[in-house]
Amino acid sequence: RFEVLVDELVDVSRIQSGRIRLRREACDVSQIVIQVVERFQEELEEGTAHRFVVDAPLPIRGRWDAARLDQVITNIIANALNYSPHGGMIRVSAHSQGDGVEVVVRDEGVGIPADERALIFQPFMRGSRAAEMTPGAGLGLFVSNEIVMRHGGTLSVESEPSAGSVFKVLLPHYPPAGTD
Repeated sequence: RFEVLVDELVDVSRIQSGRIRLRREACDVSQIVIQVVERFQEELEEGTAHRFVVDAPLPIRGRWDAARLDQVITNIIANALNYSPHGGMIRVSAHSQGDGVEVVVRDEGVGIPADERALIFQPFMRGSRAAEMTPGAGLGLFVSNEIVMRHGGTLSVESEPSAGSVFKVLLPHYPPAGTD
């Protein structure tokens, strides 16, 4: 966990100084989604109440920074697990949509109150229930949002308390010129 915090702090520093760069290459977002979910499934303890449902038909190709997209999807799924303390389904999907791709992570967790939804994408901000449920510095969603925006995309959340959360990443297959 300490290594993750250090990496997030380095990313925040790079973002704030304008030095974060993407290494775009041809890759398959469905494959990235599947690999991330498989890593989490390997880490889940036997008997856990969490279950994954993945809908990511292969391939969905574009020019993205595969390592950074892995980081975004990892952050969102980690949050889904952390804020679903009693288990439940974590649904992860990736589908082409027009000239882009949509990656969705849906959980059955505690949800996020309306007045806190916009704040969760700011650095060092955590929801009121977050601090009591799981450790963290409030950097993962900030860094994820920045990575998505630098790909020319958007990261959004829909959520209601006690009804879970739905995080959506929308990315163009081929990011516009000038985004890095």
